[in-house]
Amino acid sequence: MSLRTIHVSLYTAAGAAWILLIRTHEAMRRMLMIMPMAHGNRRVMLVSMMASKGQLVAHPNAQMLLMTVAMMLPAAIPAAAFVGANTLKTRRAHSVVLFLISYFSIWIAFLALALTAIRALVPSGPVTTAGIGALAAIWQVLPTKRTALRACHRATRLPVLGWRALTGCLEFGGRHGLACVASCGALMLVPLPTAITMVPVAGYVWLERHRRPSRAVRYASAIGILGLAALTLAT
Repeated sequence: MSLRTIHVSLYTAAGAAWILLIRTHEAMRRMLMIMPMAHGNRRVMLVSMMASKGQLVAHPNAQMLLMTVAMMLPAAIPAAAFVGANTLKTRRAHSVVLFLISYFSIWIAFLALALTAIRALVPSGPVTTAGIGALAAIWQVLPTKRTALRACHRATRLPVLGWRALTGCLEFGGRHGLACVASCGALMLVPLPTAITMVPVAGYVWLERHRRPSRAVRYASAIGILGLAALTLAT
């Protein structure tokens, strides 16, 4: 597998995840609005009707996985390409897959724990949404955020031969995932009203991985996060 093929394959996978996310996100919102008013056979009938129209929405956990892949896979492509460039050609595909499994395992664990804690400890509502948006905006301009972002750009030497070549990819994926969670975790927790509003958030995360944002851009991103949180409150 060539490095170009890795790039094309991963961007294609991210694009497919975005298409599925946008198509299902609104359908899920509609179903969640209808379901509390339906009981018994009526609820079963509603699900059957949505399935017959091709609008059956996946389980919320699957939706979270889909959102994570769509938003964070493009940001992980530079590191995945680094893995591919620094492993044997015969092991390139396996190495990239192991890196991504480890990387997304960190993200899924973080989101599952964070969202569970938020739901258990904080009542849902506009105050919670505004609070998460404010915390994410403040995090964008803190020095700790810049330290975490630098860690996202940090490479490491990967073993080439033997079982250490495999564990090295898993270890690098885990460390890269932890750095990305530290950098973007708060941003990923901001509730967004539609899948379309996730696009600028994902775009900014991608920009951070490919360019070092200036101070003005960081402050602009903080203002943008507050704006997205306000849009969520207004919908």
